[in-house]
Amino acid sequence: MDEYLNNNIDILILTGNDWANTGYRFSKCLEQIGLNVVILKGHKHKFNYPIQAPIVKSLSTNAISNYPIIIPINDDDDIILKLMEHAKVINFHASTLIKNGNFNYANKNIVVTHGGTTYRRSPNKTNKIFNSISLSTIIQCPDLLNLGAKNETLVYYPVDTEFIQPCFDRINATKLVIGHFPSSGHIKGTRSLLSFCYKLHKKDKKYSYYKFICSERKVPWIDNIKRMQNCDIYIEALCLTNHGKKYGEWGNTCLEAASCGCIVITHCLSKDIYKEQYGCDLPILIANNYVELQQHLDNLLEMTDQEILNLKQKIRNWAENYHGFQATGERLWNKIYKPLFPDKEFNSSMGKVVAVAVAVDIEQPITYLDIKYQTCLVTGGAGFIGSHICEKLLKQGRKVKCLDNFVNGKMKNIEDFLDNPNFELITASVTDIIGNEVLLNKFSGIDIVFHLACGKCTVCLHDPKLDLFVNAWGSYNVFEASRLHSVKKVIHASTGSIYGEPQYFPEDENHPYKPTSFYGVSKLAGERYLEVFYKMYGLKYSILRYFHVYGTRQDHADLGGVIPIFIRNVLKDENIKIYGDGSQIRCFTHVEDIVNANILCANTSTSDGECYNIASGIKMSILELANKIKQLANKPDININYYDWRPGDIKYFDVSNKKISKLGLQLNTNIYSN
Repeated sequence: MDEYLNNNIDILILTGNDWANTGYRFSKCLEQIGLNVVILKGHKHKFNYPIQAPIVKSLSTNAISNYPIIIPINDDDDIILKLMEHAKVINFHASTLIKNGNFNYANKNIVVTHGGTTYRRSPNKTNKIFNSISLSTIIQCPDLLNLGAKNETLVYYPVDTEFIQPCFDRINATKLVIGHFPSSGHIKGTRSLLSFCYKLHKKDKKYSYYKFICSERKVPWIDNIKRMQNCDIYIEALCLTNHGKKYGEWGNTCLEAASCGCIVITHCLSKDIYKEQYGCDLPILIANNYVELQQHLDNLLEMTDQEILNLKQKIRNWAENYHGFQATGERLWNKIYKPLFPDKEFNSSMGKVVAVAVAVDIEQPITYLDIKYQTCLVTGGAGFIGSHICEKLLKQGRKVKCLDNFVNGKMKNIEDFLDNPNFELITASVTDIIGNEVLLNKFSGIDIVFHLACGKCTVCLHDPKLDLFVNAWGSYNVFEASRLHSVKKVIHASTGSIYGEPQYFPEDENHPYKPTSFYGVSKLAGERYLEVFYKMYGLKYSILRYFHVYGTRQDHADLGGVIPIFIRNVLKDENIKIYGDGSQIRCFTHVEDIVNANILCANTSTSDGECYNIASGIKMSILELANKIKQLANKPDININYYDWRPGDIKYFDVSNKKISKLGLQLNTNIYSN
């Protein structure tokens, strides 16, 4: 806990029950504008509504999804009060979780978020609690405006348009598919809509051109998203009942359906207020009663396929441009938080979201793989970096297939995973995939491939033919197998060696490709193959160019990494061997940062078809490294022997990591302190 208290907490979000879902989404919006957020959940999870930010009752790794885990607190007043003391802003997010104790609210910036039935039923009581301590109020539904909250700002529920991808195609060639999914369990509205649709279907033959579907209420959130993606039209039934005013305006599922590319029909009595607040007209179709609903359905039947497509795209663009995480973050910044953080510039850097578990050990925040990737294949999975990726994915409950021929990989790197039911070891080479039906079928059902299998850069000097065979032909095999089995994305491990001798500093991703080693040439060939697969077949990818990776499990043999080799030397009282004069500069990057870069690029669609330098940006000479290791081991008498420069060895690295940092990677490890 002290680790969090010593760091900057820009905003502490206190939330409870199902509001932890929207609270977490708001925290992701704040992360987009460079703010560091801690979200603290209280009380038990009450409803079986979408578990988007996982709200679990235990530390089971099987429950971990792509979002930071949120664990119910045990009302530990002392820890909550400490977090509140260290936060610059406290946001009570649709929660009455106020801890009195000895806390002085007068010294804090308090923001309150109101939304839902509780505030609608008793605004006076709620305002009496919060108005005395708050600076401003975020209102999530327009019908809740002007009920007495202090300094109101309308901010609708944000929607994850990065994760929820649209489907614009006609689902059925001859019928328009209509879907309805209960947004908060008001079953009376659900039944009345289904009855209405059934009567339409029987009453008029033209309505046979509609196909009506609905879902059960208690299903996982991701299942409802998939159902929405299989619909042309989405009707938010809750808002078409007589309870519309009682239960508010259009809600979460409306924006989720819009993100899926659906034509949305919903209830809204405040479209003028929306236009005034957001500066745009609502592109969704408004039906405040069943007569208006029938009119919209009639009009949609008269539209051409192109008109249907245009309307779908218009609604999807609106959801992203006005209610996505980035757009909502900008609105929160401009309307609420800008004056509270005068020392920050908008979007100056990505922030981070931390979920706190009370009364358990606090770990560093880590990156979670997107829930659309449930089954993963890691080539070179028993190797130094590959085994770390396997470990991270298994901790997140993913199914992992590890493909390795153990030329470079080691069984000891993965022996702790062998009893995990989600882990499958495939002992084979990437060079043997094409032409081997059994091996090729191992790619069936794979959602994402992390391709790390390669020949070592030190091997290319002794066997350049093998280097070419593994890095070029082996990569082609992986890409072809991924294409044949419709893998969603490939994350390809490459190297900074493709650049050759630097022509300018710092080296960025636009640096010319002039490799000076066989290894650089063969790895560049792998990149080029992947680019062609993307252009010809649409195989999505991201290329990560690693620089001087180090960390646990790295090989300390003579052809291994320089850091473990030097450590082996000093521990065995051996002389240290340096090729050249030791002045060559390297940018050593920790393996944990490499793993997080892989998962970040897997999660982010903007990384599709892009290449990224993965380098710490911290420069250290080989001689300085050797002396530092001698100092740490207290072995000042170890000699350093100098040998001729290796052919093709690049003497100086100064690498730009701005592109991957802009995407959101935080390079957390500094070799000088590690």
